[in-house]
Formats: sequence, structure tokens, C-alpha cells
Amino acid sequence: MIFLLVQLTEQDSLTSIYKNYELSSCLFQGGEILKKIWIAFITINLFMIISGCSNDYKYPPGKDTVEIYGDGTYQILSVGTSNTLYNVKTQEDIEKVVYKYKEKKPSVYVIGESGYTVLNYQTGKIKKYIKMNEIPTKQRKVFTEIE
Repeated sequence: MIFLLVQLTEQDSLTSIYKNYELSSCLFQGGEILKKIWIAFITINLFMIISGCSNDYKYPPGKDTVEIYGDGTYQILSVGTSNTLYNVKTQEDIEKVVYKYKEKKPSVYVIGESGYTVLNYQTGKIKKYIKMNEIPTKQRKVFTEIE
């Protein structure tokens, strides 16, 4: 409890008295409010951290993932000393050895051991070419940029 010295007016018979104010209950209630605000602050921050760290990948990246496309179905993985373009859903190699690649949404252009690959990761359509002159002009331009 906190005691306050109160100066009384002339109307009072005593010049001063000690009056007991139960301020401790007021302080306790204020502390409860601060405690609730602090808990709400921590809860909101934890929620933001957790939701900010999650991605909406159907197939999340693993420790060997170098690049991930679309919903995670297609990934470039680091395998040994080289990279591979991989379909995580079917667990198949699209291109076993990837030398260079470039993303131009919604496609990935890959130069690999077996030739040239164009993957549209939104539709799942894959086009493979062995020689540069087989590639349509628009796509050939992208491959010449990354060679």
C-alpha cells in the first residue's frame, strides 16, 4: 500500500493527515493490462514469423534444391558435381546434366548434356531439341543469350 501525505484545506480541523490510498490495486490492474498487451504483441509477431517463413509449395525444396519452379513440381537439384532438372512429382530426370539455365516466366530454358530443353512449368509441357537450328526463333534467342 502507498501512503500519501495530503494537505487539507482550512475547513478541516487537522492541518495534515496520512491517508491510505489503495493505489496498489490500480497499479496491479495497470500491470495486467500491460501484460495482456505484451502477450498479444508476442503472439502477433510469432504468427507473422511463422506465416512469413512458409511457402505454398506442393513439393517443398530440399537440401539439394538450387532452383524451384511453380508449385515445386520442377526443381533444379545439385547432384554430386552437377545440376539436374528434376520432376519431383514423378521422380524423373528431365535433364540429367544441366550446364546452364534461365527462367523466363512461365518457362525454364535449359542447356544440358542431351541438348536444349524448354519447360513450361505452369502447363508441364516439355520440348527437347538436340540442335540449335531445330529451335523456333523466339526460343532460340533465349538460348543464345545464355550460351
